[in-house]
Amino acid sequence: MITLLFTLLMIAVICKMVALSIKLTWGLVKVATYIFLLPAIILAIAFSGLMTIALPVLIVVGLVALLRPAVD
Repeated sequence: MITLLFTLLMIAVICKMVALSIKLTWGLVKVATYIFLLPAIILAIAFSGLMTIALPVLIVVGLVALLRPAVD
């Protein structure tokens, strides 16, 4: 009986740890996207000669970054 209880609680703990790791991974992916990928895309657009598209994108992203609260 104790073995069954231990097994059930261990499964519950493992499920919680998997859920937490998925949340942390998703958070890291979002941070990496905002820090590395978005500026790289804007720079690629600007260097490819599409400054008329890159500048409005930069303005919109800059305004969202300034006006959105830092902590959700």
